[in-house]
Amino acid sequence: MPEPVKTITTTKYGRRMFALAHQTGTIPRITKLAFGNGGHNPVTGDPIAVDDNRTTVPGQFSTLYPAASVTANDMICTIVGGLNYGDEVGQIVSSCGLIDSNNNLVAYKNFSPKYKDADSKFEIEWIEQF
Repeated sequence: MPEPVKTITTTKYGRRMFALAHQTGTIPRITKLAFGNGGHNPVTGDPIAVDDNRTTVPGQFSTLYPAASVTANDMICTIVGGLNYGDEVGQIVSSCGLIDSNNNLVAYKNFSPKYKDADSKFEIEWIEQF
């Protein structure tokens, strides 16, 4: 059986920031969500494997401020945001990521392509569990 494709990762930069937080007690906040159209194989539509050395979301075309960042408990943080009805109409969306206050990509996910039209919102609920 073939090995499953890894489609989500915390980047090397993100892991360095987590390690630094253990030493300093601080970490840059997640301040933006990025969206892209390069997270899938254009022939099959399957998500492509992630690369934890990336510094941008594959095919990045939009960066937005998240609508909310909520801590459910001391081990879970949920970041909510997305593309509204009029945002990026006509785009194919197949990747999204978290950007910190230093404008660095911390984590991202690739997925099957979704077409963004004017009649739909594209909402992301990113749950980080530690």
